[in-house]
Amino acid sequence: MLNRRSFHSLAMAGAALIAAPALRAQPKLEKSKVSIAVGGKAAFYYLPLTISEQLGYFKAEGLEVEISDFAGGARALQAVVGGSADVCSGAFEHTINLQAKNQFFQAF
Repeated sequence: MLNRRSFHSLAMAGAALIAAPALRAQPKLEKSKVSIAVGGKAAFYYLPLTISEQLGYFKAEGLEVEISDFAGGARALQAVVGGSADVCSGAFEHTINLQAKNQFFQAF
């Protein structure tokens, strides 16, 4: 006979087994090549991005990432505005400055 603790343990294990295939299934990428603009790639601020690139995390997810280095975050964000980059990795302050100029971007 199962006690309450054993029942909950079995129920959680069963739920995990049922959910596992759904968690592994990922939708097809809309775009596999992504251009990321940064303002000073050598800065400590961008270490997570550099580590992800060096350890191959982007490639493991099926992404071909091109990181473009600019002379500051404002110039990197301008690359996104101008269309030469898809995403800007940088400080949020530049996004706020663009909002003052009626240019709105989504931060994540």
